[in-house]
Amino acid sequence: MIIIIKTQEDLYRETSEIIRVLSEYRCLKYRQVIRLFPNKPAPVIRSIISRMIKQKRIVYDGDSETLRYFGETKQDYDRSLIAAFWVLLDIINFAQFRGNSAMAQELPNTEQAEVDFINRVDYHSPSEYPVRIAFFMNNDLYEIICVEYDKENIVNYALSPKNPKQKSNKIIVVDYEEQIPKIKAEDIICFCIAGDNGDIAYYDMK
Repeated sequence: MIIIIKTQEDLYRETSEIIRVLSEYRCLKYRQVIRLFPNKPAPVIRSIISRMIKQKRIVYDGDSETLRYFGETKQDYDRSLIAAFWVLLDIINFAQFRGNSAMAQELPNTEQAEVDFINRVDYHSPSEYPVRIAFFMNNDLYEIICVEYDKENIVNYALSPKNPKQKSNKIIVVDYEEQIPKIKAEDIICFCIAGDNGDIAYYDMK
């Protein structure tokens, strides 16, 4: 099957976004990069990725099924960042297609978790520990925070209020459900567990 890119502008826009994302996140799953463009047919994005690999602008690693910005190493694989990116992708999908995401299926009444992702994700980027990804939506700041098992107290300390005026909506990614009661922080809107294959399980605030 031949994939036709409609315009050079389309090609440039998608290529530039892939370069931007991989240069910032350094290493992501191949399927994550595909899902970064929910409005584009997957074969179109695969074609763009294949072209970029041939041009040696990005690198594909078959063992880990990841894409890296050219020049990065395999050591850049970051499990918690990849987990956070799965959550970001689900939120992007929920914001654009409301109902076609794990968030919509598991929290059908989004008020349960005080979540309302109706608007588009405007900007996202990696952030500093313990925040893995920060993004803006409707001019509000959201933070995706990964909490490894038995690291709850460290994260609680890191999230203790230092600047009351700097408020963010926190999405907490845990390894196990039993961690949830141990995490104490302000402005948490939901907890979730991200599987290696991109499956997301959300938990409300009860």
